[in-house]
Amino acid sequence: DELSRVVVTPGSEGLAAVVAAFGDGVLAANGELDRRKLGAAVFKDPSLRVKLEGILHPRIRDCFQDVLAALEATGHSMVVYEVPLLFENNLDKQMKAVILVSAPDEQRIARVMARDKLTVDEVRARMAAQMDDKSRRARSQYVLENDGDLERLRGQVAGGRDGG
Repeated sequence: DELSRVVVTPGSEGLAAVVAAFGDGVLAANGELDRRKLGAAVFKDPSLRVKLEGILHPRIRDCFQDVLAALEATGHSMVVYEVPLLFENNLDKQMKAVILVSAPDEQRIARVMARDKLTVDEVRARMAAQMDDKSRRARSQYVLENDGDLERLRGQVAGGRDGG
């Protein structure tokens, strides 16, 4: 998500391309991309989502490669890359391992609604554009169950399934 924000900063080529494709209506008053307005449009029309992905994904990939090169140049031997559409874009094939953090649909919906101030229908539309959980699990080397509290999740990260 962070790289997707970087590639559409005001004055960037990425933002100019998004505005050229979707119009000035996707801009906030301050000239930044209004992600909520754009999201409302692209998750109602799959062809618009594909169009947006065609603009953003190559730029995000290039930005990631730049970050990776900079980290390697400074001696980092391991990088954790959080990617919202990792499988949908077949980026998992470039990773040494994939850690999936999963939660039941109803929990995911409630969390996204609270975080992004979206309706149930808006969240479901976004989820419908993603790979289903069973398929993601099959393509992951590790799965963390994020269906409890933060301490349980931390316990899984530390190596114990139930926090131990």
